[in-house]
Amino acid sequence: MCTDPALTAPWTLVPMTTDLAKAREWLETSTDVFGVEGILIKPLNSRFMPSYRGWTKVRRRDTTEAIIAAVTGTLTRPGLLALGRYD
Repeated sequence: MCTDPALTAPWTLVPMTTDLAKAREWLETSTDVFGVEGILIKPLNSRFMPSYRGWTKVRRRDTTEAIIAAVTGTLTRPGLLALGRYD
């Protein structure tokens, strides 16, 4: 795993592997961490492109992605969220 001393919290580089057994191990152990949904599968030479869905996320539990349309209360203490889901 590569680390960069120039990165400070909350930023960190994430590990990567081409080993299927290692990826399965990460899916079973690392996704117990709060905020980690699963692992990402992508071609080695693929770059992030906004609005392009060419990568696959393998989730350990059922979740859904949504867009927050409105919030009642404050952003630090929301009371109600109005959400929109992707179809």
